[in-house]
Amino acid sequence: MAKPIEPRLELKGQDTKNFSRYIRNPSKYDTPDGKRILREAAALDISIIRRL
Repeated sequence: MAKPIEPRLELKGQDTKNFSRYIRNPSKYDTPDGKRILREAAALDISIIRRL
């Protein structure tokens, strides 16, 4: 039997600093397109849940 895949993210150097900054204030890095995509995803999620 195959071993389950264990997802893991490893950041180093500047990537670690960038990620920490983002996690502290993600809305600072939102773009208009990113916000639109999240709104569309949320609307799709609600419509799928209503169908259940």
